[in-house]
Amino acid sequence: MNAMAWNVAPLAYMVSGQHRFDDARFTVLAARTAVLATMALEGFTPDTAAARSLTSPKVWQQLDDFSRRMQALETTSAALAKAAQRGDQAQMRVLFGDTVKLCKACHDEYQRHP
Repeated sequence: MNAMAWNVAPLAYMVSGQHRFDDARFTVLAARTAVLATMALEGFTPDTAAARSLTSPKVWQQLDDFSRRMQALETTSAALAKAAQRGDQAQMRVLFGDTVKLCKACHDEYQRHP
């Protein structure tokens, strides 16, 4: 998930005003985020259940809910990428917020906090 963070963090800086909003860079980072979102669920297969990670055992007990959340992330991040391609900054800001909320909600529910 580090690759996701590397792409989402600069988006957050632009949306928050901490960095200059760069439409071209935002578009590239949003597209990467959308692609990475499609791969994320691949890391949560039965053969990875015993791997050392911050994944809560709840993932395996509630895999249907977890999978739905990951699908929502895919859908929302794809919409973010499309908004960025159109240059619709207002929609980009809204969809970025929605994307981050999905990430946070899933992490809050399914990530162990040592």
